[in-house]
Amino acid sequence: MPPKPQPLATLKLKNSAHAKYHRKTEPLPTPGMPERSERLTDAELEVYDYIISKLDNMGVLTITDGKAIERYAYNYVRYWQTAEFVREHGETQPVLDKEGNVKSHVLRPESQLLNTLNLQLLKMEQDFGLTPSSRAGIQLEKTQHEDKQKQKFFA
Repeated sequence: MPPKPQPLATLKLKNSAHAKYHRKTEPLPTPGMPERSERLTDAELEVYDYIISKLDNMGVLTITDGKAIERYAYNYVRYWQTAEFVREHGETQPVLDKEGNVKSHVLRPESQLLNTLNLQLLKMEQDFGLTPSSRAGIQLEKTQHEDKQKQKFFA
């Protein structure tokens, strides 16, 4: 299967030779802060704000990223809630026979959910450039990085 296409902006940040091909049909989202959701819990908002700040610092945040970041924040909180349950109760649970004797052990549904959420979060992190390998080729212009640092200092 061929690799999925990357946005032109990402190709430019990676200094890719493919960035020279202007894609006339590719939509260009507006850089900036997405609207903050009213639906998220306090814990989810904490994750949301953290991810927003990281993507903004990297110079890749657009106003259209909000909904995907909301889903990431929701799943991230669920992941850690489920992880705490699995830590407390273990990854497996006993299967009992009719007399109440332990017949075998099976993976808890929460353990399966934890594995599923882990894969979903990893995919989202890769899409957002939040893993080392997904950032490997990205090169921000030095002035863009310096401007971000000045904004933080003088804000």
